[in-house]
Amino acid sequence: MLLYERLLRDLDDATLAIRSAQHGAAHDALIHAQRIVEGLDLSLDRNAWSGASALSTIYEYLHRELVAANIAKDPRKVAACRQVVEPLVEAWRGAWNEIAEGAA
Repeated sequence: MLLYERLLRDLDDATLAIRSAQHGAAHDALIHAQRIVEGLDLSLDRNAWSGASALSTIYEYLHRELVAANIAKDPRKVAACRQVVEPLVEAWRGAWNEIAEGAA
């Protein structure tokens, strides 16, 4: 959850930086976002979960779009990535809540 929340923060930071013409800050936020996505993808256990390859495809898409957003400094590409990430955050948050409720 923390990585997903940080990913959203990086996307928001990048958008603000792009709109403020702070290209160095935008670059840093987008590079950090790319690293988070890479880490999430690498952490998938494709042998333990049948949905891992589908989620990996989403991560690969996000990574490509984040690179393209960084090169072009395009806030629309960043916004498109955020639209993909938000439902993932909500799904993982829901799963986390179910686990926490079950443990209580």
